[in-house]
Amino acid sequence: MLLKDAGFKIVEVMIWLSPPPKQPFEQDRQLLKENMKELDFMLERNTEIAKKQIRSIIQIGAEPLVFMITSKKPADLDRYSEVVRRIVKELRAAALESGKDLSILRFGNEPEVKYFWEGSMEGFFETYKIWAKAVKSVSPKFILEAPGLASPTSRYFGEDYYNEANEFTKEFLKYCKKENVPLDIFSFHYYGANINNISMAAKAVKKELSEYPKLSPVFGIQKIAIDEWNIM
Repeated sequence: MLLKDAGFKIVEVMIWLSPPPKQPFEQDRQLLKENMKELDFMLERNTEIAKKQIRSIIQIGAEPLVFMITSKKPADLDRYSEVVRRIVKELRAAALESGKDLSILRFGNEPEVKYFWEGSMEGFFETYKIWAKAVKSVSPKFILEAPGLASPTSRYFGEDYYNEANEFTKEFLKYCKKENVPLDIFSFHYYGANINNISMAAKAVKKELSEYPKLSPVFGIQKIAIDEWNIM
């Protein structure tokens, strides 16, 4: 009732596809690395929890946003693609049973931070490609959001604060174009109360996105989203 009364339009559903890379999840991480059956159990358990959450979200009149988290490049990309496709189909079925289709699916959470991504920038790009194509194979109408950067710009201090997109932003977009990888919403995070800094960061990203007018099968030029924000 509290969620319904709050009038939320979108509520996130989080599902881990691999063990988290760092503390405070180290015990679970070690267990899952040692026993692949435990990983399968984790996926099954998380999928069932996500399905219940999706039904509840739709019941209160909101839209579920599915956040699928991968912490490093999978050793078996073919299996990873199959797992993503299977889970998305199950989550979509749960949504349709409740009277509404899924719409937005999110990938990536501050991948330039080692706490959240264990591996190289290129490994993140390749994993996103497999994920994105698997999701779009279920429905080309799904809206894909990525990469959820901690910061999309190259500088943090001084007069040039947020004036220029950083290497991760530029290389991610180049990779998506080169490999024909769909991207509908480019997302990043911002912590702070300076609205001018947010505006400058968005302008820097918008400038880069204008160079790739066909990456999004849904929108053409990608939309911009700040999917994590708080005042510090």
